[in-house]
Amino acid sequence: MRYSFDLRFVIGTTPSLRSTRLYQGQLSRLAVRGKTGGAHRTPYTFQWTGGVQAFALLFVATAAAGTTVVITGGAETSLRSLEFALSKPKRHQWILDVLGTTQGGNPLALRLIRRSNPEGRRGGTVHASLDPSLISPSDIRVYVNEVLLTGADLKDFLAQLLKAYGEGLSLSELEDAERVVVPSRHHTERSIREIAFISPVVEGKPFYSEVLERVVLGAARIRHPHYKVIPFLPTKSFDSLELWSLLQQAGAHVDGVVFIPDDPDTHREDILHFVERWKVPLVLFDVNLSQRREDDLLPPFVGGDEEGGGRLAAQLLAQHLCSMGVHAPEVLILKATSVDWENRRALSFQEELLKLLPMTKTITIEGLKYERARAKERCLNLFYNNSSAQTPIDAIFACDDEMALGARGAILHAQRLGKKFQSHLKIIGYDGIREMKDYIDNRDPFILATVDVQIEKQVTSCLQVLYRLMEGRADQVAKATLITPLTYTVSNADAGDYAPQKSPYHHFRCLL
Repeated sequence: MRYSFDLRFVIGTTPSLRSTRLYQGQLSRLAVRGKTGGAHRTPYTFQWTGGVQAFALLFVATAAAGTTVVITGGAETSLRSLEFALSKPKRHQWILDVLGTTQGGNPLALRLIRRSNPEGRRGGTVHASLDPSLISPSDIRVYVNEVLLTGADLKDFLAQLLKAYGEGLSLSELEDAERVVVPSRHHTERSIREIAFISPVVEGKPFYSEVLERVVLGAARIRHPHYKVIPFLPTKSFDSLELWSLLQQAGAHVDGVVFIPDDPDTHREDILHFVERWKVPLVLFDVNLSQRREDDLLPPFVGGDEEGGGRLAAQLLAQHLCSMGVHAPEVLILKATSVDWENRRALSFQEELLKLLPMTKTITIEGLKYERARAKERCLNLFYNNSSAQTPIDAIFACDDEMALGARGAILHAQRLGKKFQSHLKIIGYDGIREMKDYIDNRDPFILATVDVQIEKQVTSCLQVLYRLMEGRADQVAKATLITPLTYTVSNADAGDYAPQKSPYHHFRCLL
């Protein structure tokens, strides 16, 4: 998908930008200078600030040069103001007003404008250029006093802009933008081929740590000892903008990518852009996309069966409750976010439980962000909002093990303060991290089970898919690979395997 862009200036004592218009196919977006759209009847506005001045310089310089231009500046220049707007677009509304968002709701500016050394984290200067695969120099039109500028006139006008607003900035042209900006590292012959592992978290999340460990080990032993895994991790966990920026950066430096995306269903356009631009083999991991067509251009994904896992947890819990004589339970469901895959996990659990125990009452706590401390705090609030001496909750289902362990901590904390709980109260988590299995192995009184997503099998399948893509065998790759989850409980931990519970309700079947 390509764009074109008009900039309209007026000249008084110095040039200033009056309006912009972004074109995408038959659609256009008008933004005008001022606090309101006024007679132009547009809600999109900007002020003539340093960030907007650097923005205008970048577009005008690219149009005047007829090729990709890199603008460079230090901490005290207007480019840093533009960089701040790109790093925190929600705090700088003008960048959203001028360029809008993608269909997935992400700022388009983050795709159109490429950066090096974002926010000057490594000190020194910041660099920015336009992505020529999305907007070419010939698609940028510059008007001054309603006259379209071209050739020498356009270069003269650029010189005026630089004199007025370019203090501390420098411009450099790239003669062959695609060749220089996109290093052909992944096309060269090397004895070691590099795979980027991109995760939405930095540290402190056992599930992702275990995945990374298994990816590194798997790359070293599964048929290809000459593959090397390089982690690409954000500076802040679950920072969506940074995570998707990391994906684009990785495309220029590696031979293949294993990517755990943050809410992939709303970032389809970003994924497709990566595939089209970089031509680097990409496998989405720990993903179960909600919508997929046979002709879909999205890369293959490997993940767990969310609906099957939710049903399996419900079957095991129903077996436990019935064995305790509880047929009208009150069940607490803990959710981290409202993303599609988690909704499907929780909804399938709820529907299956109601099918097996129709008198079940469910309570849902959302917004826990996969955080143990947050889950503990919210569960404690729920326990103490009930005035009775004994909390009526019969069971807890958490959509990941971190939240399950947070619920366990809340129960222990409340017990120490005198709160009583049902003797049959049990917790079921999801993911199968080592810590959760350790509690089960040690007969923890509150944790009944975890739904084990089979990280080892998912990693093995993911790497096999990626290797085939890197070897040019895309015809041997399935679009979707779903690994069947299993329950890890005391009984099958004793047996030394992860076989599903053989409950009277068990009708779970393998999807592979």
